[in-house]
Amino acid sequence: MDASADLTEVATPRGEDTASDAGVPGSLDAPPTARVEGLPFSPGCRADDPWRWSNPLPQGQTLTAAWAASERDVWAVGVAGTILHFDGNRWSCVPSGTTQDLRTVWGSGPDDVWAAGTGRGPGTPEILRWNGRQWARVTFAAGQNVLAIGGTGPSDVWVFSDPLYPAMHWDGAAWSRTPTVGSQSLRALWGSRPDDVWAIGFDGAYGIWHWDGIAWNNRTELPFTVRPYPPLLGIWGRSAREVWAVGYYADEPRVIRWDGAAWQRVATPATGPLVRVWGSGERDVWILGVREVLHWDGSAWSTRPIAGTVPELREVGAAVAVSGERDAWFVGRGGQMARWDGERWSEAPTAVRDPLRAVWGSSDADVWSVGARGTALHWDGATWRRVSSGTTEELVAVWGRSERDVWAVGARGISLRWEGARWDAVPVPGATALADGNGDPEGSAWVVGRGDRSPFVARWDGARWVRALAGLEGLERADLRAVWAGDGAVWVVGSLSPAAMGEGRPAPTESVALRWDGARWARVATEITGGFGAVWGASRSEVYAAGAAGVVRWDGARWALALRSGDGDAPVERLEGLDATNVWAVGGNTLRRWDGMQWTVTTSRIPHGPFAALWAADAEHLWLVGGLGLIARHAR
Repeated sequence: MDASADLTEVATPRGEDTASDAGVPGSLDAPPTARVEGLPFSPGCRADDPWRWSNPLPQGQTLTAAWAASERDVWAVGVAGTILHFDGNRWSCVPSGTTQDLRTVWGSGPDDVWAAGTGRGPGTPEILRWNGRQWARVTFAAGQNVLAIGGTGPSDVWVFSDPLYPAMHWDGAAWSRTPTVGSQSLRALWGSRPDDVWAIGFDGAYGIWHWDGIAWNNRTELPFTVRPYPPLLGIWGRSAREVWAVGYYADEPRVIRWDGAAWQRVATPATGPLVRVWGSGERDVWILGVREVLHWDGSAWSTRPIAGTVPELREVGAAVAVSGERDAWFVGRGGQMARWDGERWSEAPTAVRDPLRAVWGSSDADVWSVGARGTALHWDGATWRRVSSGTTEELVAVWGRSERDVWAVGARGISLRWEGARWDAVPVPGATALADGNGDPEGSAWVVGRGDRSPFVARWDGARWVRALAGLEGLERADLRAVWAGDGAVWVVGSLSPAAMGEGRPAPTESVALRWDGARWARVATEITGGFGAVWGASRSEVYAAGAAGVVRWDGARWALALRSGDGDAPVERLEGLDATNVWAVGGNTLRRWDGMQWTVTTSRIPHGPFAALWAADAEHLWLVGGLGLIARHAR
C-alpha cells in the first residue's frame, strides 16, 4: 500500500472539547477540514495558508522523530512545529500551535502522545501533549531545548533538556526535579516500568544511566571504553531483560544489549555509525545506520538497504518507528519517508529530490521546472512527472512562448528546446557556461553566461544561436548573470570585479547593466555597487534589477534604489513579475512582493535550501521552486 496515494483531501481534527488535562493548560483549536493537493506549506500546519506542497508530497519539512502506537496510528514531528499523523491510509498534517522545532515524540497510547523541542528562550522549552482530540502546550520550566522525552505511562513521563539541567518527571499531576549524575547530555530513554528506566547520551565520562525508582545512577558497566565520549544515540527495549542501545565512536558502530544482568556487546554487519533502534518483539528489531539499515529476526542480522532513497534517511537526525513485524517507518530530512511492509520498501512518497533552479509555464496547467543533474519536471495540471532532458548537466533557466515552444539552458553551454515531444539539444557556439535565458512573446530569445570570449551573449534568430558580443569590449572581467527581453527591449545585468586590489580598502564590485539597441550593447550607468544577479521588466520604461544592495528600478532615464537589503538579508536571486503592480523578489527563504506602492515580505522556514525561482500564472496562482526538490503552489 502506497501511503502517498490520494492526498487530495486531508482532514485535520477539530478541538471539540477544549478542556485540558491536568498540568496541560490551554487548548489549540484545529482549523476546519481543508482540501489540498499537498499538506500546508506554513510552519505549524495552518490550513488557511494558500501555499501547498506540490513536491515532495505529502510535505517537505524535515522530520526528526517518529512514534507508532499501531500501523494505523503513527506520529512524526519535525522542524517549525511540524506534526504529521498516519491513520493507516494517508498522512495528514495536524496543527501544533507552534512554529518551534520539535525534536522528539513519544506516547503511552493513542490518547496520550507527547512532542517536545526547542523553546522560545531560557526556561521555556516547547512541550505539547495530544489527548486524542488536539495538541495543547504543557507548562514546563527547565532548560530551553528538550532532547528526550519518554516514560512508561501517562503518569510516568521523563523529560531531559539542555545539559546542567536536572531530569524532570511528570507523575500525572505535577512536575518534579530529579538530579542526575554528571553534566550529561541525555538524548533518548526507554523504560519497562516506573522503577526501571534507562537513559543514554554522552559527556566526559558516562554513556548510560538507570533509574531504579529512587535515583539515577551511572554505575552500570559498559562493554567498551567510554572516554573521551560515548556517543549512544538510540535505545529501545522489549522488557526489563531485553534492552538495546546503539551508537558509534570514531565511525565504529556500537550495538549493546541488556539481558537483565549486564550489557553485552553485539556483533552486527554494520559498517558505519548507528543512530536509532526500535522494534516490535524479540524477532523484530530495526537499527538505522548512516550507511545501512539492519534487521534482527531473533537469530540473525540482515542488511536491508532502502532502495532508491537518499542519504537523508540515514543521518543522525533521522528516525524510525515500528508498529509490527510487517510495518516500519523511516523518516528524515526534507520530509523523506520510507516504509517496510514485511516484503519490500516503498518510498512514501516517491519524489524528486534534486535541487530545482528555475520554473516557467504557459498556463497553471502547463508548468516546467529544471535543476541539478539535468532534471526536467512537467506539471500537467494534476501531477508532476520527470521528463528526460538528455543531459546530466545542471539546468539553470527555463522559459518559453507556448506549451510547444520551451527552452532550457545550463552548465557547459547546454541549450535544450521542447517542441511538444522531447527535449532536443541546440548548440550554442562559443558558450562554455550559461547563467540565464529569456525571451519575449514575439519569439526573440537570449542567453547569457561565459564563453571562449568571456563574457558571452547570444540571440536566437529563428534557426540558430548567434553570438551578440558587440559592445562588450572592455568588459572582459564581467560576469553576466541574467537577461530579460520584452516590450521591444533587452537588458543584461551582472557584475564587474575590481582589476586589482589597491592599498587600504579594496574597490567595490561594480554593477553592470547593458541595453541592446538592435545592433550592439550599450552600458547604462548606475551608482549602485555590489553587482546585479537578476533582472525583470514590466515595460521598456520600468525594469527591475537585484543584487547585493537590494532591488533597483529603471524608470526610463536612470536607476534608483527601490528596496535596500538589510544586514543579514539573503540576496535576491531571481525577479519575476506580471506587471508593474505584481513584482516578486526571491532569495533565501524570503519572498518580497511589490504591489506598485510598497513591498511586503513573507519568510518561511522551509529547510530545502534557498528559494531559487518563482513563476506567476496570475496574481494568485504562483509556483515556487528551490533546494531538495521543493515545489510549492500558491492558489486562493
